[in-house]
Amino acid sequence: MQEEKNFTHSVIMEKRKKMVVTGVKEVESFDENIIICITEMGEMTVKGNGLHISGFNKETGDFSLDGTVCAVAYTDDRKTGGSVFSRIFK
Repeated sequence: MQEEKNFTHSVIMEKRKKMVVTGVKEVESFDENIIICITEMGEMTVKGNGLHISGFNKETGDFSLDGTVCAVAYTDDRKTGGSVFSRIFK
């Protein structure tokens, strides 16, 4: 049985050009315009231009990105569980 890790979630953004996030469980998908992560606080979607993942440590939950951030949004899937695909294909 795999042990569930408990991370503290925080988001630090510098001038909309750099973002550091803690409490990331996994990166679900990414390209230069959108990054979708599963965090302790639900699914987090970052939209922008020229987005680039500059670091991700799954052991510690630390995640960082560079690029121009236009929007950050959360979908609270902590209660329902699962990924985007599992919710779509119920």
